[in-house]
Amino acid sequence: MIGMRLLRHALRTEARNHLKVVRHFSKDSDAMNSGVERDPSQTFISPEVQSLLKELTAVNLGKVFEIKRYQEKLGTPKYKFMTDEEVEIARNKAVQQSAEKLQMPPVLLARKENPEVLARDPILKGYDPDNSTYVFTDITFGKSDHDRLIVKREPDGTLSKVTWEERDNINQVYFPFPGRKWTLPKMFEPEYFDDLMKREEYVFILDRACVQFEPNHPKYIEITQKTYETINEKKSFDKLRSTRHFGPLAFHLAWNKQIDNLVLECLQKERIDDAVRAIQLLHIIHQDSKSINVQFDGNNHMEFIKNYTNTDSLKQGALSLAIETFEQTALQRQELLSVHNS
Repeated sequence: MIGMRLLRHALRTEARNHLKVVRHFSKDSDAMNSGVERDPSQTFISPEVQSLLKELTAVNLGKVFEIKRYQEKLGTPKYKFMTDEEVEIARNKAVQQSAEKLQMPPVLLARKENPEVLARDPILKGYDPDNSTYVFTDITFGKSDHDRLIVKREPDGTLSKVTWEERDNINQVYFPFPGRKWTLPKMFEPEYFDDLMKREEYVFILDRACVQFEPNHPKYIEITQKTYETINEKKSFDKLRSTRHFGPLAFHLAWNKQIDNLVLECLQKERIDDAVRAIQLLHIIHQDSKSINVQFDGNNHMEFIKNYTNTDSLKQGALSLAIETFEQTALQRQELLSVHNS
């Protein structure tokens, strides 16, 4: 009976205060834009940036569909005799499925606690002899977990929106996310996390973080950024290529003006187009870059890369050496081809 009275009172209070449901991500983004910290989300989802990130990811179907040891094992394979036309259809279907598997996790600002107080009703102070906090949740089907109205009535009569952590817990009660645990998985504790990093289990770390946390959770951002920085230091970019995490990695490096190692690795592996794309990504994010004075026209790959090396790069010596090596190798290859053709 007391529960029904409290619910009716909460609804009356809600109507009295003209309570509206807001989208937390949008609200947070607007607030952050007015402050010092830049919001990466709008830049990340822009069509131009998404196109560059998808091209940088480099689709390798073998790696995309590779079964990881922590995933469910496949059943017995089936073999079929197919015509050339059927093979082409199957190949196109695999390409479409790979695009779904390579869908990148969003890059967002870390959420900040700012619970909104909706009403203060001292008359309700002491309504519960156990001093319990009552939580009211809109469990309407189809509502987003971020938009869902969740409010709490505290023992002192205060009605407010729940904190982010409370929202995560309540959503997990009513709408459990598969694989998400109530407590922080041990693998994210320093001892186990450092061991996973030493073993270069980067994809496992990032996949697990996507399951356990929302993309604006401070812990998610901390874990992913630590992983990206380790990969950058070790130049282990191939570990993430052809995975959904390579785009956010490249974006993180460009956002923080740390693309030198990526450009260097691309030159060493003769991925010249990717080196150009990494620099283009930097130019989109940082339009005050000195190297933006030279634009890529589709043919001036080396001029474009050299200009970046001589202006914005912090590893000019290493990049210059890589450029020289690449050009010498390309020249020798061309001479051998000329001899062969003659």
